[in-house]
Amino acid sequence: KGQMFPFGTSVQTIDMNDATITLTMDGLTGTKITSNLLFVDPNGNNEVLLLPPEAQCTALPLLIANTGGEHIAVKEDGNSSTIVTIEDNEVGFVFCNGTTWFGGTALQT
Repeated sequence: KGQMFPFGTSVQTIDMNDATITLTMDGLTGTKITSNLLFVDPNGNNEVLLLPPEAQCTALPLLIANTGGEHIAVKEDGNSSTIVTIEDNEVGFVFCNGTTWFGGTALQT
């Protein structure tokens, strides 16, 4: 069973440094998720943020704030399907049912 907020109320900041970032639950093959709230800066170019495998993320919600001036394409771990594209001054939200990622965006104020 997944936990809705397994990381408590912490915040995680990610600087993409003009590169694709792979999010993981274990940190062995990418950037380990340590919070449900991610502040992500593409830092120069439009970038891709890959989500962890669906089977590891049942009931996991993530709120992703784009803190840079470029867009972030949030994709599933296979890098073939875009779940949501977060533009400058937008927040994206994604959640998983264990087999599929879902998501949407909203404007930041």
